[in-house]
Amino acid sequence: VLAGDGQLKENCRQYVALKGLSDRILFPGYVHNIASLYAKSQVIASSSRIEGLPFNILEAMFMKKPVVATRVKGHTDLVREGINGFLYETPAQCAAAIRKLISDPELSRKMGEQAGEQVRQYSLTEVLPAVMDAYTCVNNDRKNTEGQK
Repeated sequence: VLAGDGQLKENCRQYVALKGLSDRILFPGYVHNIASLYAKSQVIASSSRIEGLPFNILEAMFMKKPVVATRVKGHTDLVREGINGFLYETPAQCAAAIRKLISDPELSRKMGEQAGEQVRQYSLTEVLPAVMDAYTCVNNDRKNTEGQK
């Protein structure tokens, strides 16, 4: 399932048709309830070339799904190789990782459980206080500096 209405959607459709996979790949477009797709999935894959903090990976982990993702910053911050998913550099490595997870439901389940545990550190209840403290410190430092002028 390739959700979304990005600018490469039509290219992806054409590629899928060229490879004779149109009966195996779905293009639902923009999905309002992405959690329903995660719930129906065994593995979540991401092929981003550049990432900051990838919410799609966080969402997948929250739904206790193992992740197969490109070895790029952002993904490498979240995916623990062999623990909650796999990182890849080539299409062949991606396919092999997906096949491994699909063929071993117990491994997939264990990695999904690990993903669910690891994602907790990124919840708002964990992250928000630290972020707000950082901004409060900067704001206080600025006020102190301005008061000394």
